[in-house]
Amino acid sequence: MSTEATTDDQPTLSDSRGPTRGESDAEVTTEVVETDENVEYVESEHAVRYVAAWKHTNHEEVKEGAKPEREPVYETVPFEQWARTEAFTAAARAAAEHANGALGTDEVGSGITSSVDGTDLAPFVSVETVLDREGEIVSETSVTFDRLVAVTPATVGVTYRLDDQSVQSEAPIYARYSVLQQA
Repeated sequence: MSTEATTDDQPTLSDSRGPTRGESDAEVTTEVVETDENVEYVESEHAVRYVAAWKHTNHEEVKEGAKPEREPVYETVPFEQWARTEAFTAAARAAAEHANGALGTDEVGSGITSSVDGTDLAPFVSVETVLDREGEIVSETSVTFDRLVAVTPATVGVTYRLDDQSVQSEAPIYARYSVLQQA
């Protein structure tokens, strides 16, 4: 990886770069149809009800060797908030798949972040180099940051569907390179 490295060409934490908007004009689209049985659209609230946690119900019996039993704890969020998060997650995955194909690798990962100035949520693709405690390379990406930015689509068209509700958007995609050090 070509980073602006220090002496001996060893990357450091300060060599991390991005998020930077993708530059490729590739037309990438994706569609997600919600299939999770624990996610449902609540029409009366125009919201999504989902399982936020599982609560164990038989603690005492488990101590005596019984099989744990649990029940769901539900929460709801406005449909637009849920759909945007799900759509951006899918857009990031589609962008990573595109970048991996363009680069002939499987090193590009994806996610969503709140670390892009001017926005509360943004999809991104990423590569990383991992250092041990002493700063020696444990694993290093073969993808340069500049090449990652060049092949990352500037936007991904995405559709999210839950029951009879859907949201379509053009998600802006960002690229980042991280140097991580093990604790």
